[in-house]
Order: sequence, then C-alpha cells, then structure tokens
Amino acid sequence: MYREEESVELRQYWEVLWRHKWIVLLAVVVVFVGTMIFTYRQAPVYRASSKILINPPPSLYPYTAPGQILTSQGLPYSRDLPYYINYLENYRVWLTSETMMDKIIERVKSLYPESEEIPFSMGASVIRDTSIFAIGIESGDPELCKVAANATAQVLVEENQRMFAAGLKTASEMMKKQIQTPLEELSKLLPGSELPGKGVGTTKGEKPESQLWQAAQLNNVRIMDYAKTPRSPIKPRKKLNAMLGLLVGFMLGGGLAFLLTYLDTSVRTIEDVEKYFSWPVLGIIPRFDRTNDEPSGKTSPSEIEPVVSKYPKSVSAEAYRTLRTNIQLSNLDHPPRFLVITSAGPLEGKSTTALNLALALAQRESKVLLVDGDLRKSTIHKALHLDNSTGLADSILNHGSLEAAIKRLDSVANLSVLTSGSAPSNPSELLGSSGMRSLVEQVKKEYDYVVFDTPPLMSVSDGAVLASQADGILIVISPGKLRREIARHTKELLDRIGTPVLGCVLNGVEPSHSNYYYYYHYYHSYADSEGKETIRERKKKKKNL
Repeated sequence: MYREEESVELRQYWEVLWRHKWIVLLAVVVVFVGTMIFTYRQAPVYRASSKILINPPPSLYPYTAPGQILTSQGLPYSRDLPYYINYLENYRVWLTSETMMDKIIERVKSLYPESEEIPFSMGASVIRDTSIFAIGIESGDPELCKVAANATAQVLVEENQRMFAAGLKTASEMMKKQIQTPLEELSKLLPGSELPGKGVGTTKGEKPESQLWQAAQLNNVRIMDYAKTPRSPIKPRKKLNAMLGLLVGFMLGGGLAFLLTYLDTSVRTIEDVEKYFSWPVLGIIPRFDRTNDEPSGKTSPSEIEPVVSKYPKSVSAEAYRTLRTNIQLSNLDHPPRFLVITSAGPLEGKSTTALNLALALAQRESKVLLVDGDLRKSTIHKALHLDNSTGLADSILNHGSLEAAIKRLDSVANLSVLTSGSAPSNPSELLGSSGMRSLVEQVKKEYDYVVFDTPPLMSVSDGAVLASQADGILIVISPGKLRREIARHTKELLDRIGTPVLGCVLNGVEPSHSNYYYYYHYYHSYADSEGKETIRERKKKKKNL
C-alpha cells in the first residue's frame, strides 16, 4: 500500500513537470547560458603550492632547560598541550603576519618584477596528521604563482634560521653571565685556587655554551617540495559550473512548475473531474490531428470537425466510438435516448462532441437526429454545409413543418439534422415553451437517439431549460479552461435541475500529456491496424494508375 501511494506521488510530480515542460526547459536554458557566460567572462586563476616540513629541535621542547630559557625570548612554541599542534599553528600565524608578508612581497618583486602589476593571494595550511605546511599562491599569472610560492618557502626558512640564531645567542650570553659572575667573585676570594665549577659540563676544548651554538647551526624548517608552474587554471571550474547551472536551472524551473500548478485553479485531469463533479469520465477525446495526406495541423478543441465521418481511421474517431459505447452502457435498463450535450463555459468543444457522437451513433444503424439547440450561436450547419433558413426555432413557432426543417445527409444514411433556424429574440422562453416540449415528444417517437447541442450552462439559461427535458446530460470539459469555482456552480445548477448527468467528456486532450498517455495509445492501437491497411490500398491504387 505504501509503495502504491509513493508511486502515485511520483507520477503526480512527473505530471506537473511534464505539463510545464517548456517552462522547465526555458529555465534550464536561461540559467545554464547565463552561468556559462559568467564563467567564460571570468579571468583564469592559477594555483601553485610548495611544501615545508617543520620539526621542533630538542632544544625547543618546553620541559628542557634550554627550552625554558628560550621561552623568555618569544620563540614560536607553546607550553600548553597539545604542544605540537599549537606549535604548528604558531608557525602558520607567523607566516601570514604583516611583517612576514612584507618580506615575502619584497622577495617576489626582486625575483619577478612583473608582480607589481599582478595581484596574488597566499594561504597556508597544515596537512592533516602531519607536520607539513602547504603554502598556496593564487594569481592570474601562472609563473608568478610558482615564483611567489617558492619565495615564501625560502623566506620562512631564512627567517626561522635567523630567529633561532638570535634566540640562542641571547640564551648563550645569559648562561655565560650566570656562570662567569660567581666565578669572578670566587677568584677574588680564593686567588690562585682552581675553582670547582670551572669546566663543568664541558669537554676538552669545548666552550660551556657550545651545545647551544651547535643548535644555532641547525634549522627545524626545510623545504620538501618546490612549486612548479601550473598548466591549467583552477578557476573558473567550467564543468562544475555547467553542472550547477543545469541543476539550479532545473530546480528553478521545477519550482516555477509547482508554483503554477498551485496557482492553477482549472480542471485538468480525470482526478479533478471526479473531485469537483463526482461524475464519471465517459470519454477522453484527443486533440484531433489530421492524417498526413490531409491538410496538416491540429485543430482547437472548439473547432468543429466531423471526424467520425471524414477521418474514420483516426484516433479521435475511435475515441468518439468509445464514448458512444460508454453512453449506451451507462444505463442498460433504460438507455438514454434524448441526450443534451453542453458545457460549463464557451469554447470547450460541445458542438464538436455533439456532432461526432451523433455520427458515431448513426454508424450503429440507429436512427439519429442531431439538433442544434444553440439558438444564439449556431455552428452545426456550418460544419455540415447545410442551409439554415429554417430549423428548430421555425418549427417551434409553427413557421414550417418539422419534416421540412429536418435535413438528411447523403453521406451518412441514418443521421438527420435539425439546424437552429431563424434567430429568435427570446431563445430561453422559446426553448421552454409548450411547442418545444411537443417537438421533443414527436422526435423521440421517430428517432432512436436525439442529440441536442445546447449553449454553455454558465453563459445563458438556455442550456438549463433544455437539460430539464433530457434523459441524460453529457458535460464537455476542455482541460485547463474550466475553473474549479465554475465547476462547483455548474454541479449545483444541475443538481437543482434533477436531470441525470451521464458523465463528462474530456475534449481536446494533448496525447503527449502523461495523464492521458494510456488512453491515447489504446485508441491508437485500433486506428493503426485499420489505417495501415488503408495506406497499403492507396499505394496499390497509385501503382495501378
């Protein structure tokens, strides 16, 4: 159960991204291009590093006598534990001090005069778990990086040697003074006597401070690796920036997609229809795409096209035939015969649905009457190229017989059409009149199915008047056009009328949308099997010619 819920959530996330794929793609392209322009406009930065090994000599350990003496001279080490860590940190601080930086800059200028016009930066760090210092120099000049890194290492070695020498000299003088003064006093008291402290701690020919002077010749800092001229810059990091640009662009586009989805109050999916209408979806009509041998291009959901008769092998025609079957099976005991096809708002494709549903019903050898009940904006006669001088309005007003107003199509044997006729001044009153009720009763006796195309429910009251006389109502919805608030009002209106609502039809669906992918390919499998045979027949005819 948990996996199913997780799968549904992932599918919903994917549907949001796919629905707004062009926004996501645009965000990715804009951010990526902007990132790459910024990256390529950055000046290249090179880095060179030298490594220095720092080992404290025995004389500098804090608990030895010489170390205690040298403590007073401010040499770089600490009595605090951990001693060695603090010792190395002292060196790092000393290296980056203002005094040392001035000396390093002077050395670099003497070795590389062009450095006066080219800035560089220095950083020093201790390699973890070692006593090795890494000195890094960054600059736009690769040669300057190498020179500055090596010069910094050399300055540190020299300054460290100088400090040790100065400290040891001071310590030697202090020790000599501490020893010599008592000896001189003793020599005055005991003239000509050999002093007991003379020569203590020395060997033949060795001065008392000889060990310190030997230590002065040593240096606990030495260069391990000299820097080399870097071959490629470390900045800008083009590959990393490109990946970050793609990632940030996708995140921005995805965020916009989810924001637009959150702000979108339209009915788009089957789940939305079931949530806001509580009615079943009886049909999903793909947005009609003409075949290759006809004028190319896709029609809009509201564009009237007799798909079932003109393009019988198309995916859309198969979808209308499926809708026909679902309507017939919606109530097996009392199949609906008087159908009102309407929508909540304009331009959702109700007239197209009414026309093609009537064509699909007529193909089942049922006697079908298609009535254009939209007396304000009639369209059926235009799609079928019929005369509209007389029609529904004239028949209701007894301006002519019903039989004379009904047109029969030569191309479709079982389909008759009653166009809207003359435009009346009071369409709502006319559709609700007793004459209209008599006409409905008459056509129900003569035809197996009567399909009424009516105005949108939320635009005028005409649709509601006709809906009250129907056996069943079919609501046409174009995904993305109907607002949820209008959907609620539509449902409340139909609930008050009391006429059974057979269900909804999603019209003008984009097959590429993942919500309807399965339905599109379900219809397509049947259309292809027949369509391929038709193409083969056409090729044979061309060869015979």
